[in-house]
Amino acid sequence: VMIAPFNTLSSGWVHANLDWTLGPFKYVFAGPVFHRWHHTRDKHGVNFAATFPVLDLMFGTFHMPEGELPKNYGIDDAAMPESFGRQVLYPLLGR
Repeated sequence: VMIAPFNTLSSGWVHANLDWTLGPFKYVFAGPVFHRWHHTRDKHGVNFAATFPVLDLMFGTFHMPEGELPKNYGIDDAAMPESFGRQVLYPLLGR
């Protein structure tokens, strides 16, 4: 009950379609660009921290090149359904 509002706001924030890097705070708080690098198809195994990127710094998985945005992110699968409901079921049902 106490953490649910924070998780909801945080999830909305990191998934926002904004190119905000947060400047020097990019090492303190996860933002949209930090999280987008987590989902990129160009670089795997980076930016696992949901809220505090300092954890990725500690474990060597922080990746956020200066002045660069990921070009491709998401799932590269032609069979991926269009609707949200079918996307949720896709891992369970397959093709």
